[in-house]
Amino acid sequence: MVSLNVLEGMEMKHITLFTLAIAFLSMPVAAQDRASMTSPVIKTTVEDIQFSVDLSDFSPGNVYRLGVGAAQNAVNAKLELLKNETPMTSKPMDFVQGYTSAWWQVEQLSVTGYTLKGSDVPKQGEKITFRVSISRSDAKTISKVYLLVSRQYGPDLWYLEDGVDLDQSNW
Repeated sequence: MVSLNVLEGMEMKHITLFTLAIAFLSMPVAAQDRASMTSPVIKTTVEDIQFSVDLSDFSPGNVYRLGVGAAQNAVNAKLELLKNETPMTSKPMDFVQGYTSAWWQVEQLSVTGYTLKGSDVPKQGEKITFRVSISRSDAKTISKVYLLVSRQYGPDLWYLEDGVDLDQSNW
C-alpha cells in the first residue's frame, strides 16, 4: 500500500501516471501469440456423437493444424470446418501429432484434420468452428478422443497450442 506521505509530495500529473502504471501492471496478461479453443459442445443422437469447438486468436503468418485424434488409430469421423459460419474448402488429411505427453501422457496421436495456412488462417476477430461427428458404433471402440490445434515451429515440428481430451463418460 502506498503511504499518503508519498502521494502528498507528488504533483497531480505524476499521481495520474503513477495510478495508470499500477493499473496497467496489475492487469491479467492474456496468452499472446497462441491459438485458443473453446470447451467442446457435445451433442448425442441415436446414430452419432457430435463435438463442436470454436477456435480463435490465430497469429497471421503461421501454419496450424487442427483435428480429432486417438492414441491408437485415426478416428473414423465426419469433419466440418466453418470460417465465420461459411464452409471452408480445405480437405481433411491424416497426420501424427507428437509432443503430446506433457498434455495427456500419450506420446503421439493419430489425427484426422486440417492444415490452415495463408488466407485460411483467420484474421483478428474471426473464428473457425470445427465440427466432428463419430458414429456410435465407432465411438464404442475408442477409449478417448482428442480435439486439438497445433502450430508449426519447423519442417516437422508441431507443438500443441490448445486441446481437450474426452472419454466415453463425456457422451
